[in-house]
Amino acid sequence: MVEDAPDYTPGVIILDLKGEVSTLPPQVVWQDDFEDNIAKWDIATDGAGGTAALSTEEAMSGAKSAKIVTPVGPNKSTLIRRYTPLPKLSKVGFEIAFKLVSLTTDVYWTIMFNWDGTRYDFVIYYDSAGDALKYLDEGGSYQAFASAVELGVSHTQFHMMKLIVDLEGKKYVKCTLNNTEYSLAGKNPKESVWITEDRFYIEFKATSMDATAHNAFTDDAIVTQYEP
Repeated sequence: MVEDAPDYTPGVIILDLKGEVSTLPPQVVWQDDFEDNIAKWDIATDGAGGTAALSTEEAMSGAKSAKIVTPVGPNKSTLIRRYTPLPKLSKVGFEIAFKLVSLTTDVYWTIMFNWDGTRYDFVIYYDSAGDALKYLDEGGSYQAFASAVELGVSHTQFHMMKLIVDLEGKKYVKCTLNNTEYSLAGKNPKESVWITEDRFYIEFKATSMDATAHNAFTDDAIVTQYEP
């Protein structure tokens, strides 16, 4: 007699058919390899010359990536933003590859979740001057959680950032930069009143911190649900 496979929720620890503990992988909600077009992303910039377009100059995988050009700084930014299908109320991940060309480029990674009239902003910020990672807290201020973080700008090096948040509990969980994991357990996001429909988006923003325009490249963006 063959037993039915055990019922499970993806991403949680279960017992397999042998009674052994196993962890199932998260589910992909949406992904983009930047090979076809960038029209699915919203692009915003706060000065002349800021652009975002597909490029064959650099790529993490495949032939293309998104090339993001900031306006001439300082403190000038260009971002790409994508509204995705609403993930389940679970632990959700936003992963993206990126490459910097200048040591004075600040970077922001955002998960915005609007639910039942409240907007939750989960933001990780790389402070290039301080070599620090910071998160946006409930009061709208950036708090450092990692120091001595240096992002190389070699010709071939892409970095990987993954931010995981708990949409059900409305908390940060952790982020992983390259091979280093940083706990953000218990940290609260910024909250604000939001009267539009429920929605979810991811965002990558590059900011020039000197008096020049900066380039950054992004590739392989993935949104997952049921993270462990």
